[in-house]
Amino acid sequence: MPTSGLSPECKELGKWRPALFVKGDEIRERIAAAFGPLERRQDEDGVAKVYRTGSGTRVGIITPISDPFCGGCERLRLSADGRLKLCLFDREGIQVKKALRESMASDDAIAGLLRAALGEKEKWERGSLELLSSEMFKVGG
Repeated sequence: MPTSGLSPECKELGKWRPALFVKGDEIRERIAAAFGPLERRQDEDGVAKVYRTGSGTRVGIITPISDPFCGGCERLRLSADGRLKLCLFDREGIQVKKALRESMASDDAIAGLLRAALGEKEKWERGSLELLSSEMFKVGG
């Protein structure tokens, strides 16, 4: 995942670095070369494609770039700065901290905010990879 990591080669935080990208197929090939064939597990929920090695080790691979799963993603994330993110690539998010801290924020108002976020999530598209500038490590997974 393009996490705008903290290692020296990724020092330009928030910038998409295609030279550092490894596709999901290559990741699977490397694992299979080192540990033997991978068996795909179909009974796993979530965004990771889960495999088992011959020894029974469970391996989950998340491929938001080489094999996007936006249409099936049901996750929302609340960042430390109080923004509800529709996606790890969501730069803006929906400001919920203010609503949560207001003394007038009722349970119904907060529920309405969450319903609106879920409505936006259904239409969410991450856009072009070249325009991505997400510091996903600040959001959490």
